[in-house]
Amino acid sequence: MKNLKSFLFIVLMIFFVGCKQTKYVVRIQPSFFNELTKFGVEKTIFQNEKILIELSPGISLQKDELRIGFLSSFIHQSDLLNEFSNQKNTQTLQNSDDCKTWIINQTAIFPCVNFQENPPTFLQAINERKISFYKIDKIPQNMIALSFEKDGKKIYADDENYPFFENKIGKLNILKLKQKKIRQKKDLLAYQELENWYKKISEQCKEDYISPEIAFVAAAGDIMIARGVEDTMIWQKKPDSIFTTTLPILKNNDITIGNLEGVVTNRWDNATKTYTFKFKKKALPYLKAAGFDYFMLTNNHSYDYGEDGFKDTLKAFTEYDIKTSGAGLTKKDAEKWFYSTVKSQKIAIQSCGAYPVERSGFNGKTTATATDKRAGILWEGDDFVNLVKQESKNDSFIIVNVHGGQEYVTKPSAEQKKFYKKLCDSGAKVVFGSHPHVLQPVEMYNGSLIVWSLGNFVFNGMQEMPGAQESMIIRVGIINNKLVYYEKYDAELDGMIVKLKN
Repeated sequence: MKNLKSFLFIVLMIFFVGCKQTKYVVRIQPSFFNELTKFGVEKTIFQNEKILIELSPGISLQKDELRIGFLSSFIHQSDLLNEFSNQKNTQTLQNSDDCKTWIINQTAIFPCVNFQENPPTFLQAINERKISFYKIDKIPQNMIALSFEKDGKKIYADDENYPFFENKIGKLNILKLKQKKIRQKKDLLAYQELENWYKKISEQCKEDYISPEIAFVAAAGDIMIARGVEDTMIWQKKPDSIFTTTLPILKNNDITIGNLEGVVTNRWDNATKTYTFKFKKKALPYLKAAGFDYFMLTNNHSYDYGEDGFKDTLKAFTEYDIKTSGAGLTKKDAEKWFYSTVKSQKIAIQSCGAYPVERSGFNGKTTATATDKRAGILWEGDDFVNLVKQESKNDSFIIVNVHGGQEYVTKPSAEQKKFYKKLCDSGAKVVFGSHPHVLQPVEMYNGSLIVWSLGNFVFNGMQEMPGAQESMIIRVGIINNKLVYYEKYDAELDGMIVKLKN
């Protein structure tokens, strides 16, 4: 009887042990556990009457737990990034029977250098060992990103062929039990269910690479299309003969800015000035065809034909859908910003005058400034600075155009420096300067770009003036309202035309 009881007890124990649910634990690094839960991954992977497989953050095991898998994550850098940044990647993105990996997401990395007015190419920076790689939110102030160049083409971070990125990788190690520890079919079933779960989450957790959105803005200097320029464009019905090799740069932007030196009018009663310029409306479409979207009018030639000529210009701009700001029928009208939402980024542009009194006696501040009753332009001063401060609260990327400084002087004046830097301190991310007719330096100031003078761009009749035929186009790339890319294209005037330097 005793033997029978013992036998029945053993049978019952075997029965109950056989019915007991076996718990398998897939251990996960705590940080990666949180990453998985963002994708809606359930804690319990698989459960039936005999098997429970669950995820659990941590490293150590409880006494009654049996680990059959281990999940982790790591950053896998692109091979090209490793090559150029002298970093060795010890992780490999390979699958095997006992190790599964999948890409959770990709992040663009930017090759950066300290700001220079004439930045190096990518290869030059690599050869000189003056390059560092950063994620977009980690790029230090006063550093700029370089495009990657391949086969003569610039490749930016929004290009599908962009080579620099980091992959965040999910990694599952299936830790196989030794043969003697395998609990027959339950262990085999657990492994099978774990692999099925892996296949599921490798799709569930995968995020496609979302390239950063880049807004490109370019600016060129003084454009004066009298003295045969406008007639040539109108006669040929295209801007090619004037803008020549600069056209691909001008057209390849979301916004291209220029400074139109003169008025669009048919009037003959010009102001008493040394030089007065006026243009035909028929020339405006060809300026647009050259790539220009915005022209500043806050210059010393906007009143060459008085208030009526100024109003004619505003009317012509409206007729041909050419944008401007800082100029209006009243001061309130002139204070309206030009806004453009480019690839989810709000860009705000404003312009003002700051040029000195001319030798002829023409005073832009007293003559051309907009009032409640007079059409005109905005002028430098506290009101304009406050206008920029107020706009900085709107999460806009602010660009300000200033027509100021001394003519034919190659360095900014003390007044220029004080005012332009004050604009940057108030929220301007870029300040484009004009009026000197010659180039002045470009610098980065507390993360803002200041182009002291863009010089001339199209301005026939400057052949005898030293430095007045040197020109440039400045191009910036904006990501998340941050100035990331900076490019300078040297150009030169040759009579009526402008062309890139070799």
